[in-house]
Amino acid sequence: MSNSPLEEIRRLKAELATAMRTIDRVGQGLDGLEQQLARPHAAGQPTPVAAPPLHPGPAAPPLGHPQPRPLPYPPPSTPPLQLPLPAPTRGPHPVAPIHPAFRPQPTAPPRPPSALAAWWQRESTIVRVLGIAGALVTLVGLTLLLVLAVQQNWFTPTLRVGLGTALSVGLIAAAWLLRHRLHRAGRATTSAVALAATGHAGLYLVVLAITQLYRWVPLWAGLLLAGIVAVIGIITAVRWQSQLMAALQVVCIGLLALPLTGEPSSAGAFVVLVTIGLAPVHVHTWKRLGITSFSIATLAQLVAGFDARPGQELWLVTVVSAMLWAAGPGVAIAEARRGRASGAGMFIVIASGLPWLMVATIHESWTAAALLGMAAVVGLLAFVLAPRDRTSGDGFGWAVLSTPVLALALLVLVLPWPSAYWVAGLLGVAALVCLLAGWLRAEPLAGWAALLTTVALLVMLPLAMASFSRPAVLGRSWLPLLLAGLLAAALAGLALWATTRLPRTQSALRPLLVIAVLVGLLGLMMAAVATGAAMGHRIDNPDAGFTSGHAIGTIIWMLAAAVLLVRGLTRAEHADLGVKLALGLAGVAVAKLFLYDLAALSGIWRGAAFVVVGLLLLGLGVSYARALERAARRRAPGDDAAPRGRV
Repeated sequence: MSNSPLEEIRRLKAELATAMRTIDRVGQGLDGLEQQLARPHAAGQPTPVAAPPLHPGPAAPPLGHPQPRPLPYPPPSTPPLQLPLPAPTRGPHPVAPIHPAFRPQPTAPPRPPSALAAWWQRESTIVRVLGIAGALVTLVGLTLLLVLAVQQNWFTPTLRVGLGTALSVGLIAAAWLLRHRLHRAGRATTSAVALAATGHAGLYLVVLAITQLYRWVPLWAGLLLAGIVAVIGIITAVRWQSQLMAALQVVCIGLLALPLTGEPSSAGAFVVLVTIGLAPVHVHTWKRLGITSFSIATLAQLVAGFDARPGQELWLVTVVSAMLWAAGPGVAIAEARRGRASGAGMFIVIASGLPWLMVATIHESWTAAALLGMAAVVGLLAFVLAPRDRTSGDGFGWAVLSTPVLALALLVLVLPWPSAYWVAGLLGVAALVCLLAGWLRAEPLAGWAALLTTVALLVMLPLAMASFSRPAVLGRSWLPLLLAGLLAAALAGLALWATTRLPRTQSALRPLLVIAVLVGLLGLMMAAVATGAAMGHRIDNPDAGFTSGHAIGTIIWMLAAAVLLVRGLTRAEHADLGVKLALGLAGVAVAKLFLYDLAALSGIWRGAAFVVVGLLLLGLGVSYARALERAARRRAPGDDAAPRGRV
């Protein structure tokens, strides 16, 4: 048996080292002889002739001459890493510098071909594509043959079922034999997997025929047989370590569940039970199988919910949806406890909660509110108590909160109150989530609160614009406007407080301060207009109430500008932002006074608004001038820069 190339290289290097040592010893012996011959000749004595050494070692030098030191070479049995090459001798004394051994430069490996250009050269890709396509075509062919046999009345029903069963079992047996041969040859076994999946799909068709077509067995027996086929297929997939086969089994179950049962509710229950049974496989082995099975279960439950009739069928869908919703976070929590939280687990958590939210809204109003409230409470508890990695973005926390946050938003829509209160309800939900985010110091809650706040403010915008219209305010109830304004102001304050409680959101504090001030003042103006409209209805003078509300709103804006300016002049933290915001708000208040209040207000309220705003502007000017004078007096003689944090 020939040696490997590496061993051959080492042997050649050892032989080269031995040869170099022999040459060096010969050279040293010749140098010694040359010195012995040269010294007597220089003294006029006859030159003795020295015999050459008979051994391969170096010759002994004459008395009085130092013995040349041999170079330190490793023994021949251990090949050296570097080989010294002697240089030619210069002058009367040998000079043997050590040079590094010659090392051939490794050639760069050839660049692999592009993935787009070489996909057709990979055996696994082609075999997988052809195998899946062949399985689908074969399954369609079996289905067409079964339909044609029934339509043309070929054979007897017993013979049809027997032939279908024999063909399916034969395909499964052929798949086992083919896999054994491919596995021994070290080739991809995708063709065997596709063949086995086709055989199991044929068995599902046989169960479908004896259950729904010929009515030989009741529905529960057909479901039991289909479950047995599914269990055998999953066990085979686990034994073969084939996630593809398991996924094909799940797809077949999802496609044939509705024709097998004839009812969407029963089909959804069957698919969900199979999905829950596969949960241990999802956690321990295959993530893509979990995505596939939970996606099919979610679709089946959504179809069942849309088709469910009120009564027992609707409650069956509700119970099955609750089971699916419990299984999804359970799988993700099990992954998190094993330290392997993944994107598949997050997808499963989000998808499993959708049927519960949809089914809950189908019930009557108070029942739907109770189911959604339960979803919100259970989801928040799962977020607080579930073990997870909270240091790297907390994606699991974001996923777990999707169901409770959406449940709170839907709760506003299903409660039995007029649609005019929806804006106030959404603002209240956003404020509640902001409060929880600040209290728990939870960034996922803060993110969902920001999303809810954005949606609530967009919904509130038409109501805020309607508060400037006299007919719109006087023609509707003032209470929704009052609640929306107060909740908007409270939401602005809670959002600002929650931001200060979270360490990673400090960079967004300055822009959030501006937005919070604007939203809060807009909410206070809406509340002032609603209060004025309420007082006008009490005194039978709605117009006076509307004008007084807007006048009070303008004064509130100006007072807020004064407070911000004083705070900016006396506080070092965010001083420049406070002053700029105060001056900008004062400009907006003056613009509203001249562009809107001058035309919309009348009587004493118009004059009062101008007088109060004017006095506040004068006071602001005096305060600002005094602050600048104090800052100039405090400035050091050699300091050309203004004091930081103060104007």
